[in-house]
Amino acid sequence: MDELSRIWFQTVCRQRPRDAYGTAFQDRFADLMELAFPRDFQRIRPYGKQGDQKCDGYLASTRTVFQI
Repeated sequence: MDELSRIWFQTVCRQRPRDAYGTAFQDRFADLMELAFPRDFQRIRPYGKQGDQKCDGYLASTRTVFQI
């Protein structure tokens, strides 16, 4: 990747989370985690009356739960 592309990606990746609120921020986080850990990260969606119980993602290899 050339220097200009690297700077553009850094700028976009820093700005997008700042512009996202609520579910949009959570979705962007999950998108990035799925790219970084394609076979390991599990996106958690609300289900039933209980919702997602504050669990927004799970990284199986390290048994890490993410709350966004």
